[in-house]
This record gives sequence, C-alpha cells and structure tokens, in this order.
Amino acid sequence: EEKKFVGAKWGKYIRAPEILFKILKKGKDKFIILNKIATIRRGFTTGANEFFYLTDEEIKQRGIEKKFLQPVIFSLKEIKGYKIDKEALKYKVIICNKPKEKLTGTNLLKYINWGEKQNYHKRPTCASRSPHPWYSLGIGWEYAPLIFPAKVGERMPVFLNDNVFEDKKLYGIIPKKSNEKLLLAALLNSTLTRFFIEFTCRQLTGSQAIADIDVIVVQKLLIPNPKVISTKIKKNLTEKFNNLCKSNAESIFVEIAPNPEEITLDKIKIERRELDKIIMEEILGLSDN
Repeated sequence: EEKKFVGAKWGKYIRAPEILFKILKKGKDKFIILNKIATIRRGFTTGANEFFYLTDEEIKQRGIEKKFLQPVIFSLKEIKGYKIDKEALKYKVIICNKPKEKLTGTNLLKYINWGEKQNYHKRPTCASRSPHPWYSLGIGWEYAPLIFPAKVGERMPVFLNDNVFEDKKLYGIIPKKSNEKLLLAALLNSTLTRFFIEFTCRQLTGSQAIADIDVIVVQKLLIPNPKVISTKIKKNLTEKFNNLCKSNAESIFVEIAPNPEEITLDKIKIERRELDKIIMEEILGLSDN
C-alpha cells in the first residue's frame, strides 16, 4: 500500500514538553485522527446574525412560525455542563429552504421581505447561497451528536447535543458509527485531548489565554482508536463520562490546578481523574509516575 505524508503543524513540536513525546511513543499504534472516525463541520456562518438569530421576544413580536425555527447554540458560555440544555439557549435560528413563492401568507415571508429592505440579501455570504434562497441555512444538515468549541480558554467541554444546531464558533462532530457517540464524548472530554489541543491550536493574544482551534486541528486531532479499546473498557469509559456529565464543566484551574506547580493527582476533579485514569493507564499503558 502506498504511504502518504500527512502534514502536521511543526510549531507544536517546538513548544511541546517531553511528556507529549512519551505519550505519542507509548501509544503510537493506539491513536487515530478524529476525521477517520467522524465528520467535522463548522457551524453556521449566517452572514447576518441579527437577521437569522432571534430571541423568544423577537420571535413573538414578528410572529414567525415555529416550524421555521430551530434552537441554536451560539456560545460556549450558554452551557454549564457537558450536555446541551435547550432551555438555556438564547437564540432560535431561521431554517427555511423554500422559495418565497411557497411562503405566501406566512409571517416568515413578511420578515424575509423586511430583511431584503435592509439589504441583508446583498451581503456576500447571503448572496453566495444562490441558486438557493439567500436565507437558506444548513441545507441537508443533520444535528451533530457532539459539539466541539472553535475557541478554548479556561473551559473546553465537548457537549452531548440534543437536536440543536451550532454557530460558526463551534464545530459539529458526527461519528461515522452512531453507537460510538458516548465513547467519543468520553475521549474528547479527557485531559489528554485538552493537552493535545494546547500544542496544536493557534494561540491568541490578549488579557485572557484563549486559543483559536482551526477546523483542520480538530480533523487531525489524535484520540485513542476505538478499535483497540476492549468492550469492557468502553463500558467503563462511558460510565465515567456519565458521572462527569453530572457535574459542571469548570475552569481547568478548578478541575486540575491553579498552576502547573500545584498539580497533584489527588486534587484533580475526581470525575475527570477517573476518566483520565482509564485512558492513560488501561488504554495507553502509562503509569502515574
């Protein structure tokens, strides 16, 4: 079989600590890149958020029909835990791919006509949807079972979805095997995933430590290959992840340590520690030492 070169961001090797190379060496036959087992997509780029994203109050004022609206997660800050709570979301997004002539008599048509008077349809992103209507979003989209942040600061939860669409500040993760949703959620919420992301993402400047996670970084993210994980360990992993889901997704400075000098295993959030222990010891064969 012909071997192909798979590119990597060489900058990560310059700033990576020695432990990264130990993990990669120890688990060299146990990792797989995420896009081999899941489809990754960027969330909606609407081109006019103020038109497409509406609060309940705005929907009520406009009288837009419920059948043209879907919940959307706009920001990581909207969710406290590891599961999306629809009731906590601020916005609904307009989802309609019908031409205007098929919307006669609807309040949505009135809203679209109003939007055209504001020239939303002339904005580059909206205009580029031709030959589909300029207000068409997510044609052919299904709900992504997992939601991954496109920017990461102190928190980096990967959410279990509940029939919600995502904004461009998040990525939808669609496992190629639907029965691996919980397993992938467990792996992606591990400290190991955070560790890998830290050394492959683009660091942004500013008063807060925020990293911009490019879609290719998520696509090429290394995770333990489900094929090398036994049925027993898969079951244990999903149980530990379910325990983690009962807690809030807190700052890394709370869940792990305020700074690197204060990290000790007994101080790590217990639900996270139990999840990490399975991955690091039982799957990768690493010890606490």
